[in-house]
Amino acid sequence: MAKATLSTSYKNDIMNSSMGGKRRFKLIDNGDGTVSLEDATTYDQKGTDFTATDLNKITKAVNASADAGKIIDDKDSILATTKAGYPAGALGVKNIIEELNSNLTSKINPKLVLISEKTYNTDANSNTYTFTKDYAQVLYIGIGSDNQYSGAYELKSTTISDYKTLFTSKFSDTEGGGGMVQVLIILLNDVKAGDTITHYSYDTAKEYIYDLVNET
Repeated sequence: MAKATLSTSYKNDIMNSSMGGKRRFKLIDNGDGTVSLEDATTYDQKGTDFTATDLNKITKAVNASADAGKIIDDKDSILATTKAGYPAGALGVKNIIEELNSNLTSKINPKLVLISEKTYNTDANSNTYTFTKDYAQVLYIGIGSDNQYSGAYELKSTTISDYKTLFTSKFSDTEGGGGMVQVLIILLNDVKAGDTITHYSYDTAKEYIYDLVNET
């Protein structure tokens, strides 16, 4: 859902100096025993009308915005969260990525060699990559976005039986006023030529596939 754009051009009434800072009104006889007030003030600038419609637009935008009290910036709290509606803060995501990088480098000291990099821009993608040679280990990274809080980027299927999901998470796109960004990182072992991996992405997506070469 696109972020609501609210007006920032509201203007105040500016009365002419001849008014002495006081508004003027005329009493109009309605002919039924009642009277109405008619503004007889002289203005240098007529202000913007502000109605319930304007107020409803503002309150809807506030209701739809991220609740600052729900943004989680602590790594452990992000990983422990099981409820929807709690967007991850940039600091927490940064700490998770740093820890993931540290775990990879400290355990296997890998060298990443790019096998494939693709961008998908079509809605509701289901795309398959077929490996053309054998690999001992492959690091698969997918990043997708959507505007409906559905599956931004998900593993659909693979012929590789030995794999492990290292990281997957969905982050609310608070800057965009709605939608979701999803990151998926998978470690694939004993990949053979002809093996396939298929992902589903709702909207724009990036796919990176690396040969994970162990250097000692």
